[in-house]
Amino acid sequence: MVIRFLVLILYCLCYLGVSSQNKYSIFGVIDNRIDTNQSKNGPLKNGNFIYLEIGEETIDSAVIDDDKFVFEGTLGISEVASISYAYGGLAVLLSASDTSRYDCRFTLTSQETNIYGYDSEVTTDSHFHNSWLEYGSRADALNKKRTELQTLTSEFSNDGLVAEVQVVNQSLDILYSMIMKDDSLLPVEKAYILMGDPNFSKDKYLSFYQQFSEDEKDASIGRWFKKKLESTSP
Repeated sequence: MVIRFLVLILYCLCYLGVSSQNKYSIFGVIDNRIDTNQSKNGPLKNGNFIYLEIGEETIDSAVIDDDKFVFEGTLGISEVASISYAYGGLAVLLSASDTSRYDCRFTLTSQETNIYGYDSEVTTDSHFHNSWLEYGSRADALNKKRTELQTLTSEFSNDGLVAEVQVVNQSLDILYSMIMKDDSLLPVEKAYILMGDPNFSKDKYLSFYQQFSEDEKDASIGRWFKKKLESTSP
């Protein structure tokens, strides 16, 4: 009975260890339709390798077969991965909070001699990836407006323009405050998006970073966040 009980405990511990990690599936498609020359050593071809990188480390590789490739794996903490290939790369944000699928398409757009350009796009149900795109697009629009207004204020002395810049700055502060309060995102997921804050500073985000677990601090995003904090020290 004692042995059976110990075996049951070990089984439960193993199950918990596995279930604490979530799966990701990345399905890629290569579209070389404009390659009318059918060059053998040019664009991405069947038999070429595609790499999956996290930070500066290659964690997986796949061979293109029938103009497709697949990456599948598990992770215990959210990370920013890069699908790296001969002519560029594509960022995919892997979340540890859910099981996500990523459908990636690489379309050849340029086939100049020795220069091959690909447009890439990703469709996913990853909340982390989609939140990054959503918050990022809103921040980009505000930053663009702020730059335009600042250009005008440098050319024209206008109290109205100065007031508009202040309104945009307040909107940016509100946006990044919303990210901080977004309970649907894990701490390291918030951290990656928060690094885009134009008003990022050690005073503003140090207490947030100090709440990270050791695993979160050791993750790629945690290390990047710490480095940015240090770069903004007075």
